[in-house]
Amino acid sequence: MSKKVVLGKETILDKWSVLIDGAKGKGEELMQKTVKYIRDSGAPGLTIERVRVFPPGGWKFFSKFFKKFDIGREYLRVVNEELGKINMYVGAVDYGENLYVSWYLAVEAGIFDRLFPKEKMARLSRGTDILVEEELNAYVTCIHHCLLKAVDELMRDLGQDPSKIDRKSKGFLGVS
Repeated sequence: MSKKVVLGKETILDKWSVLIDGAKGKGEELMQKTVKYIRDSGAPGLTIERVRVFPPGGWKFFSKFFKKFDIGREYLRVVNEELGKINMYVGAVDYGENLYVSWYLAVEAGIFDRLFPKEKMARLSRGTDILVEEELNAYVTCIHHCLLKAVDELMRDLGQDPSKIDRKSKGFLGVS
């Protein structure tokens, strides 16, 4: 069973997604391939775990009594030990007859950041530490490429052209 994670005041720094036509039911296969490619990459200090992510609030109360309120979603959480509270969530969920594939780069907010969210973004965007910024870029790009490799394979298996998808993330890093 997956570990439960309740989202709090995380800020999404970057994200990427694609909707794969006719890929309903292929999410688990895609996730397994992604995990394999991440492990094969040899990227240092990464931890990969399955988590069930829930929004903040009273989800526990309602989901205890009504299954339809169990609104959590399964993700792979990839953590880089060098970066602390910056997590990458990779997901694949059926959407009609399609498969919605996404990742989100989220930073957990501390008490200072909850009080001064604009200051947090200013600190991150200044890039004051070259080594931290380099590690962040390498980490996100590595996971992004591993997921893209799995997406490309799935699309080819379905007779689709993966070169048509937008490969650039949207947000702080803009990886491609």
